[in-house]
Amino acid sequence: MMTSTTRLSYSVVVLMLEASNAFNLAIPLIISVFISKLIADIFSSGLYDREIRETNMPLLMGSCPSSCKNMKAHEIMSKKLITITTIAEMRQI
Repeated sequence: MMTSTTRLSYSVVVLMLEASNAFNLAIPLIISVFISKLIADIFSSGLYDREIRETNMPLLMGSCPSSCKNMKAHEIMSKKLITITTIAEMRQI
């Protein structure tokens, strides 16, 4: 259940092995967790992925759009630079 919802496959296996202290179950646990993850990937997205989409949080993708591949940093950045000091008051920010 936890593996299919959160997609934390390695973490679930390690937690279960440490909690049960039955390291002879390592291979069956790894197999069942990965099968659970594969089936969950087919039918739904992960809990954290859904939360990011629902809150409209900005998310960087693995690659940039093809229209931006040949752009330089100075073409994208703002001309007016805004800086803050190390210790800043709220009204400065």
